[in-house]
Amino acid sequence: MLNNDKFILVQGDDWEGLYLNNEMFDEDHKILREALVGYMNKYKTLDVEFHSLNDEGDAWLQERGNLPNYYNEIPENYFVYTF
Repeated sequence: MLNNDKFILVQGDDWEGLYLNNEMFDEDHKILREALVGYMNKYKTLDVEFHSLNDEGDAWLQERGNLPNYYNEIPENYFVYTF
């Protein structure tokens, strides 16, 4: 049975951050898609969104040094698209 957990994968600069229900779950230079599928299986969810930062977001990320602990701390205008 599936549950209501939701993953969001954010790509910016040379980092990727995986959030689960708004909270940072994993961060690395590249989150392998095989790992993402494993997490989806473990948490029994098919709900995944992919978000990329625009140039302004990349500059913000470079200045910060890492993605924030909570997805909702990323300003919405820093995203280029969502799919």
